Amino acid sequence: MTNGWDEVNAISRLALFGMAFAGATACTYMTEDGALPPPMDLELQFDLPEHCEASRTLSGYVVTCDPVPGQEGSTGASTLSEFGVEGAGLGEEDGAASLVTPDVDFCDELLYEGAEWVSIAGSHVTLYALAGTEALTDGPLLLDRHEAAYEVVADAIGLTATPHIDLFVSPNRAAAAERGLDFGFAIPGGGRIEAIYDGAPYAYLKQHPGYLVTQSLLGHVLSAEHYALPVLATGLGEHLDQSGRDLHLAYAYDIVTAADGAVIPGELSEDDVWGNNFSSAGSLVSFMVERHSQAQVMDLIQATAMTWQDEAYYHSDAGYVDTLESLTGLLADMVPAAMGESWEELRAAWQDQVQATLSAPLPEVTGDDRDAIVNLVGVADAALNGDDANAYRAVMDGFYCEDLDDEARLGVASDMTQALAEVETQILRIYPTGTRNYPTARVLATRGQGADGGSTTFYDVERFPAGWRITQTPEW
Repeated sequence: MTNGWDEVNAISRLALFGMAFAGATACTYMTEDGALPPPMDLELQFDLPEHCEASRTLSGYVVTCDPVPGQEGSTGASTLSEFGVEGAGLGEEDGAASLVTPDVDFCDELLYEGAEWVSIAGSHVTLYALAGTEALTDGPLLLDRHEAAYEVVADAIGLTATPHIDLFVSPNRAAAAERGLDFGFAIPGGGRIEAIYDGAPYAYLKQHPGYLVTQSLLGHVLSAEHYALPVLATGLGEHLDQSGRDLHLAYAYDIVTAADGAVIPGELSEDDVWGNNFSSAGSLVSFMVERHSQAQVMDLIQATAMTWQDEAYYHSDAGYVDTLESLTGLLADMVPAAMGESWEELRAAWQDQVQATLSAPLPEVTGDDRDAIVNLVGVADAALNGDDANAYRAVMDGFYCEDLDDEARLGVASDMTQALAEVETQILRIYPTGTRNYPTARVLATRGQGADGGSTTFYDVERFPAGWRITQTPEW
């Protein structure tokens, strides 16, 4: 097994990301240096069916499965069990006979028209919430958590001044949009945070108070009109978010749930140029702190600080930093002085840490949460098979409604129920994937479709106050 991935995890990745049954896609087996993987007898390691064959590529292994001989229309969709992957089917033995269709979570959030802002002042943070909202009721708790986060962040980044932060908390996305406020944003050095909070005990603002505080305060330790390198700003925010998470584990979950299986562990991507890969950035900066120190991370942030010119970040020595090549080039130039080793040495050591995390079994969602998610997928199957658009709408969220209102959501549900039938989903893994606004998970599964064969698929789900709902599938 390459890179120390244990057999269980390796089999999972082969089954989930190495096969599309009707065709071939690359598995996520790759060497640390990106070279051609060593030979491996996949037929022996994974007991490949006779109608499947494996070959090596520069990025990993490709498995191609032909239709099962003698079975017209088969695409090999039944072969996952032959790989040793156990799935949670949705037959009667798993409770399909007692599926519970959730209540529809409509896009009907209150706008709180006419409600006035009420402030609660702390030493470093003033919280603003609308009268009559949970944000005001829980205001003292939210304020305490953000004051505590402020102290930790200020110490970590070496802040000597005491800039004040105004924290505007909207009760929902509709009310925020009505007032021209953001759903989660901090102006670097601007002393203002805008966020959402509706009273849920597991809401983002309550569980991760340090992230936006970090983004706000970072601007106060940089030169005027300078910004932290996005990948480092995002990573430091994750590192200081006060959630207590294992950020290497969070990154591992993102790797194993990548929809296209194309993530290379321990390497930056184009998303990191703009700081949009939260899990990898958090893992990287946490590793830098673990391997070196918080002070050295701040040295690197200072050395890589940039201005904003011509719609792009500009570094005085490196020029425009708007591609992966320019990002890694800047790190290659600045890491040695800040960290005492080359960027490639640091990156390789980080990759080893990530691979070590991946080599251990990754905990899945369990208990009542898993039961609720399995039920949700079962209801979706039943709705597709029964051409019941209303039932399918019930498994969808009613939270992210600014681009897809109730009418549009029912339209998506109708399109899905008309397009798919004879569906039987088998859940393979349910991995927690962090917090968006509430706890999230990705369901990795196979979907059989009668004579049409089957395919791998996924569901993104989130635990809203109304319960678990599906927020995305590949077909939407």
